[in-house]
Amino acid sequence: LVEVAPSGTTVNLGTGQSYSIDSVVATIERLLGKKIVVSTDPIRWRPSDRPNLQSNSAYLRSMVSDAMSVEFAIGMSRLLTSDGFAVHCAEE
Repeated sequence: LVEVAPSGTTVNLGTGQSYSIDSVVATIERLLGKKIVVSTDPIRWRPSDRPNLQSNSAYLRSMVSDAMSVEFAIGMSRLLTSDGFAVHCAEE
């Protein structure tokens, strides 16, 4: 991406698909084999917070054709493994 995007360009790095927090947490739980407790701090909740965020990755795909070639669960497994959160995750 550094080689193809003009210097100073903003590029959304996302799948272009929307995932709920519940589905992301469920995926991580499956990969780690552990239950995750999620809590919301109402003091930190802002009126501008949206329940759904979804990136538009068209610009990324126009520069890197295979940018979206990894499924979400596999990418999450690789992220968790590479960051040391898990020694081994079962890729789905």
